[in-house]
Amino acid sequence: MGAVMLAWLAEVGILTARAVKGGPDSGTIAGLPVPSEYLASFAFYGVLGFAPKGSGMAKVAGVLAWGFTIATAMNFFNPADPVGAKASGSSSAKGQLA
Repeated sequence: MGAVMLAWLAEVGILTARAVKGGPDSGTIAGLPVPSEYLASFAFYGVLGFAPKGSGMAKVAGVLAWGFTIATAMNFFNPADPVGAKASGSSSAKGQLA
């Protein structure tokens, strides 16, 4: 299996785990992600999968695929505050003139 395929399978697992963990209030259908989430991941990773095998572009596609999968995993572990903006007390209005 290629890097893009493994990244996509991991992405599907993370999407499913996130929906199951979120419960019925998280905008799911019977505790599973809405089909559009699976379709969007299939389309994105499918396009990356068109890179010719063994080329430099395949390596770039694999890194990009795993980057998006890791980003989804990071959002799974802390969806309310993924970058810790609330803890630092930063505000978009900070430093602006009144």
